Amino acid sequence: MDAFYFGQSDNELFGIYHEPQRTTQHNQNSIVLCPSIADEYLTTHWSLVRLSNLLADSGFHVMRFDYSGTGDSAGDFEDQDCSRWELDIQTAVNEIGELAGTSDVTLIGFRLGALLGAASSTSARRLVAWEPPINGAEFVTSLRNSTERLKAIYGDRFCGPLERGLDELTGHLFSPSLLKSISALELELLIKDADYQVDLVTSMNDDRLTELARSNRCGYQRVEGTEQWLTQLHNLKRIHAPNEVLDKIKDVLTTE
Repeated sequence: MDAFYFGQSDNELFGIYHEPQRTTQHNQNSIVLCPSIADEYLTTHWSLVRLSNLLADSGFHVMRFDYSGTGDSAGDFEDQDCSRWELDIQTAVNEIGELAGTSDVTLIGFRLGALLGAASSTSARRLVAWEPPINGAEFVTSLRNSTERLKAIYGDRFCGPLERGLDELTGHLFSPSLLKSISALELELLIKDADYQVDLVTSMNDDRLTELARSNRCGYQRVEGTEQWLTQLHNLKRIHAPNEVLDKIKDVLTTE
């Protein structure tokens, strides 16, 4: 596992590369993990690490990275919008192609990362949308609802004074332009005419996802009995995706 910076010198992105741990038929395949943002990035960090290790052990080249203004990448969160993060995904796809020496790249997007991956103009041949929201507006609503619950618990210790018209959601400062760009994302519109394979993997029993997969000829995998972990996304504590979910994602990628 190698940590490094990549991209433009005035907007460096932080990445971690997991090289294949054994020789398999997947050694010519690369994967870029697109995380969610805000508290979901923090609570699910180790789940993405575990998934990266699992896939590297199956022979894939895997790269995790932080979007601009998040994690250890350059920039301030409140100055970003979705178009910037979509460009970051393109940069990450190009980087893993150079590292691995292959043009066969799959995106795995978790939550908002699934919408961003679908919106990005990359050369990826496949998108695995993991627990995708139906749209960005629904994602923003989930952040607002969670923020109200956290305020009820922590009060003023959780939410301080705001500046420049920023909106604090789950402890992160969102600009109006960022919220607008997130809310504009619609999963079905993004994948409707996709020229790459799309697979949906979810723990949720959501008829809208089932119908979306059917009408757009996407792969669809529901991991039954694992919904509970998603209720912990906004509790500000590290959570672990069930092994069954991670194994299902691996199976989707290793079974043709």
